[in-house]
Amino acid sequence: MHNVVIVDDEMIVSRGLSEKIDWGQLECSIVGIGSNGMEGKELVDRHRPDIVITDIKMPGMNGLDLAQYVKENYPEIVTILLSGYTEFDYARTAVRHQVFDYLLKPVDLEDLKKCVRKAKKHLASIGTSARKAELDQEASERKTALAETGILLNVIVNGNKNIGILEKKMDEMGLLLRKGQTVIFESYERMEDPVSASLFQYAIQNIVSETYDNHNIRATVFSHEGQNVAVIKYNPEIQPSVFERRVMEAIDMCKDNVGLYLKRSVNIGVGKIFNGIQGLHASYLSANSTLEDNLFWGFQEVPPRTEPAADNEAIVQVNPAWLEAVSEGREEEACRYMEPFLQEIRRYKNKTCAFNGLMDFLVGLTRYVSDKETKALITRTITEIPTIRTFKEYRSTLAGTMETVCRQARRDREDMSASLVQRVLEYIDTHYQDARLSLQFAADHYHVSDGHLSRLFKKETGNNFSEYLIKKRVDKAKELLDKDHRMPIAVVASRVGFTDAKYFGQVFKKYYGLTPSEYKDHIILS
Repeated sequence: MHNVVIVDDEMIVSRGLSEKIDWGQLECSIVGIGSNGMEGKELVDRHRPDIVITDIKMPGMNGLDLAQYVKENYPEIVTILLSGYTEFDYARTAVRHQVFDYLLKPVDLEDLKKCVRKAKKHLASIGTSARKAELDQEASERKTALAETGILLNVIVNGNKNIGILEKKMDEMGLLLRKGQTVIFESYERMEDPVSASLFQYAIQNIVSETYDNHNIRATVFSHEGQNVAVIKYNPEIQPSVFERRVMEAIDMCKDNVGLYLKRSVNIGVGKIFNGIQGLHASYLSANSTLEDNLFWGFQEVPPRTEPAADNEAIVQVNPAWLEAVSEGREEEACRYMEPFLQEIRRYKNKTCAFNGLMDFLVGLTRYVSDKETKALITRTITEIPTIRTFKEYRSTLAGTMETVCRQARRDREDMSASLVQRVLEYIDTHYQDARLSLQFAADHYHVSDGHLSRLFKKETGNNFSEYLIKKRVDKAKELLDKDHRMPIAVVASRVGFTDAKYFGQVFKKYYGLTPSEYKDHIILS
C-alpha cells in the first residue's frame, strides 16, 4: 500500500481527488490533505508518503517550493504537480527535474489514475539496492551543490566580508573556483503574479543550466532577487580565449532557448572574468551594471563588453531657452528642444550622463517655477531618478514632467490673464468718467503692453477695449438722462468721460438710434 498526501488550497479540488477516486483499487491510501504548502510540508515530514499531489498556486508556501523541499529532503518521494492553463508551459519547463509528472487543471481523473500507476512502477524500480545507491549519490551531490550555492550567494550579497572562512569551506568540500565569470539573466517584462514570476524564474534556471551542460561548461545557477545568476567555472585545460568564446556562444543560446520555450525575452548582463572566489563579488557587480545598461538602452542582443563614454567626457548641456519655454508653457517649442537633448543622451550610451542630464533639467526648471505644487512635483521626480530602469521610462519621465509644468504654466498665465482683465473691468467701472482713460492708459496703469492687454481683453470679454469703454460711457450717459432729462448734453458728455459733446452725440445715436436731445424729448413725451 502506497501512502499519498494531497495539497490544494481549493477544498472542492482536494475533496474531489480524495473521494472520487477509488484509492484502495490503486493500492494507495490518503494519509493527509493540506490546504497550502506549509501544511503540505508538515504532512510530508510527519507521514513520509510515497506520493505527493500538489497544486502550484497556493498562499504562503506554493507548490513549487514544496516540490523543491521534497526533492531536497526526500528524493525518493514522487511529486505530481497540478497547474492551471496559464502557467502550464512554464511549469513543464521549470519543474521537469523536480517533480515526477504534472497535470493540467481541471484534473481528468483517468489521467490522474494513469499518473499514479506510473508513479507506482517508478517507486517499485527504486526499491533495488543499485537504484537506492544512485539516489543516495544524487542526494549527496545535491547537498554539495546547495552548500556551494550558499557560499557563492554569500559572496554576492556580502562581498568579501567573510572571504577567508568561505574559501576554507570551499577547500574542505573539494570545490574549486580558480577562474570564473558571472552572468545574470532577468526577464524584460515584469510579472505581477508572484507564482507565474516564480515559475518563470525556475524555468529560466533549468534552461540556462541545461544549455551550459550542453556546451560542456560547468556553472552554478541560482535565483537571487528576481534574477537568475550563473557563476561559470573556467576549464583550465582549455585555452582561455577559446573557452571565453564558448561562454559567449552559450549565453546567446540561453537567450534563444528562453525565447523558444518560454516565448519571452530575457535581459542579460555579462560580468568581468575573475580569478578566485575573492573576485566573484566584483564580477557580479559588473554583470549587474551591464544588465542595467542593457535594459536601459534597450539592447535586445548580448552586446560585446565595451566601455561607454567616461562620465567626465559625457556631458549634455541643458539649453536655458528650453527651460524658459517650459516655464512659460510653450510646449510645442519645448518639444523641439527635447528631441536633440535625447539624441545626444543616446549618443553617449552612458547612464550616469543620462541621469545627470535629467537632474540638470529638473534642477534648472525649479529656478523658473514659482508654483509650490509644481516645485514639489519636480523635487519628487528628482528623488525618483535612480529608480528609472529603461530609456523609455527616462523619456516618459522627462516628457511627463515637461508636459505637467507647461500645463501648469498655461493655467497660471490664464489665471493671471483673467485676473488682469477682471481688474481692468473693475477699473473701467469706477473710472469711466476720466477722459484720460484709454487702452494705453490702462496698460500703463497695470504695467503691461497695450498689445498684450488688447489681446487678453478681447479673449476674455469678446470685445475690443475701446468698444467696451465707449459702450460703458454711453450706457452711463443714458442713466444720467433717465434720472434728469433737464441736464445739459455737454454736462452729461463730460460726466461720462467725453471731451467733445458733438462726438458724444454721434456715438449715442449709434447705440440708441436717437441723438441725446431726441432721447430727452422722447423721455418728456413719454
